[in-house]
Amino acid sequence: MINKKNILHDLKKLQKEFDKSVKNGDISMPKFYSKICVLELAGWIEESFDAIANRAIKNLKNGTPVSDSARSVISNTYGFTYKKYFRPMMMSLIGAVNYANLEELLESNGDLAILVSELDTLNTLRVKAAHVHLASTAINFDAPSVTLQRLNKIHPIIKRIYSWVVNHT
Repeated sequence: MINKKNILHDLKKLQKEFDKSVKNGDISMPKFYSKICVLELAGWIEESFDAIANRAIKNLKNGTPVSDSARSVISNTYGFTYKKYFRPMMMSLIGAVNYANLEELLESNGDLAILVSELDTLNTLRVKAAHVHLASTAINFDAPSVTLQRLNKIHPIIKRIYSWVVNHT
């Protein structure tokens, strides 16, 4: 199941701390809170994608070559962009025909374009966040409120993907 309760709580808490530090005139902590929000959302998305993938293989018997192979596909996927990581992982787990049906559904209401765009943007921010030290750079990150908006855009789409996998695999 895809649950946003914990990530929403964490992002809102970071938003509060961000707002408090801005109000107090702090110039370093807002950037820190923004950076953590990006990293937290990225981690939540990776966990959500793993949950979708694990649900897709739930009915496979443990110990079978297919089961072991499927689990290695998940454990060898380390990112969350749609085209590079999620699509290939799911195609190998549920097959190209099933995945084409899922993509058709996502394209029919615009979800696919939103998901791809939001994941690409977040991935760019995550890479930046993971590879810079705040004190040594002038790089800025989106405010936590923007990261919360991103969560609210992608959560329903990820939930729809999970539901589709539950009902069609």
